[in-house]
Amino acid sequence: MMSVHDALSKASEALSKAEEKASLRLPGVKEFSTYAIEQSVEVVAILLGGSGIEGVIGNLPKLPAKMWGEALRLVEIWRSVEHVDSGEALELAREAFEIAAAIVLSSIR
Repeated sequence: MMSVHDALSKASEALSKAEEKASLRLPGVKEFSTYAIEQSVEVVAILLGGSGIEGVIGNLPKLPAKMWGEALRLVEIWRSVEHVDSGEALELAREAFEIAAAIVLSSIR
């Protein structure tokens, strides 16, 4: 099983590649953005002892109540990314990564 650190690193790398491709106007922005979102979901799932989107939804009660809205927003992002263009996908990937990082940070306090 992947660690939280590994999943966060993969999300960060994919987001960086999406940003680079967007700045150079190259194809692949949506694909890397989608992968960054998937890995951001995986970060939270692993943190909660699960895997994938089911690991987030099924383990939501393990999070502090103040983080439920963030986790649910992450689920919403994951569900909506296939319906947006590459620019919007990149924005969603940035938000997903930020949410995953915030949830990780809240868990170590």
